[in-house]
Amino acid sequence: MALTKIIGEGVGSVDTLTADNLTVDTNTLYVDSANNRVGVGTTSPDGRLHVHTASAGSVTANSDADDLVVENNGHAGINILSPDANRSAIQFGHTSDNLQLQIRHDGGTSLSQIISDDPIALWTNGSERARIDSSGNLLVGKTTYNGTTAGIELNGGGASAFIRDGNPTCSFNRLSSDGEIIRLQKDGSTVGSIGTISSNIYIGSNDTGIFFDSLRDALVPYAPNASTRGDSIDLGRDVVRYKDLYLSGGVYLGGTIGANKLDDYEEGTWTPSLEDYGGTPTIGNATYTKIGRVVHASMTVTTDGTSDASGFKVNGLPFAALDTANNVFGGFVTYTSSTFTDNIYMLVADNGTQIFGYKSGGTAFLYSDLGTTKDFRFVVTYFTA
Repeated sequence: MALTKIIGEGVGSVDTLTADNLTVDTNTLYVDSANNRVGVGTTSPDGRLHVHTASAGSVTANSDADDLVVENNGHAGINILSPDANRSAIQFGHTSDNLQLQIRHDGGTSLSQIISDDPIALWTNGSERARIDSSGNLLVGKTTYNGTTAGIELNGGGASAFIRDGNPTCSFNRLSSDGEIIRLQKDGSTVGSIGTISSNIYIGSNDTGIFFDSLRDALVPYAPNASTRGDSIDLGRDVVRYKDLYLSGGVYLGGTIGANKLDDYEEGTWTPSLEDYGGTPTIGNATYTKIGRVVHASMTVTTDGTSDASGFKVNGLPFAALDTANNVFGGFVTYTSSTFTDNIYMLVADNGTQIFGYKSGGTAFLYSDLGTTKDFRFVVTYFTA
């Protein structure tokens, strides 16, 4: 076989050797005819064209991309140069389309661009990590824009979705100082914020908000643009009310001391009985309402045909009365079918659950005063202990 050796030591100086390869100036240009490769700066090209400045080490070009190999023992690269108003580009294509992807810099618009009709994916460590799909959505950790599978979705229209399985989806961390962590805006104007004060959070709009005070286990009225706002923020409105309020403690009304605390409200029925009555009375409408320490109780009793001279006494009030030592609590008759004409007074016994009937002058009201088969209705009000 014939080797043609061209040595550039003088114009027109040509020396011919025997082989099929071509060498220019030892290794300035080398043509490997056996493997159809060309080396520039090397006589052992790794690919179709191998531009070799210096050895990068014990490495060879990947066979999937060895049509052009550029090698150096330091920084290595390719320069694509064009005038200022033009583009410098690399284009990728296939049989069906000779322009599937273009990476370019447009000097006329001063833009660096990656252009493709297909999704663009970023891979690390053997797996896809992010992509821009054909609709312009940026997807991180997922390949489909669906709002359901784990990952991040950023839409060019301004929508975003952060989806994670079994863990927090977002973390917002303000360092050093208290203040806003998230600012909410409408048409460029701030309408609300979420922030931190003393390692606790607040949320609100303008001067109306709530501070979550974990030190005192309290939700405190707060103004994000100022400070706490005592006696200034309502819960609900006259035409937009909350439905039910469930409390295990009480409500302070009109003040903050114990005397202002309403800690109980209750409605129900009670089971009264007539003490010492020899007959069988009919008792009904025995209801009560308890507001704080105040109890309002009522009942209806109808005597049978028994004539009994015992004093009128009712047992079974729902709560024991306060011990005042003077029997100051009582009530009045609301209706009776009795023909008894004297005034009748109902007195609640101190520290007990009994009601006594009295007439003018303080004498006991008797069952016989009421008469047989007569209706008797009354209410009492008293304080609990």
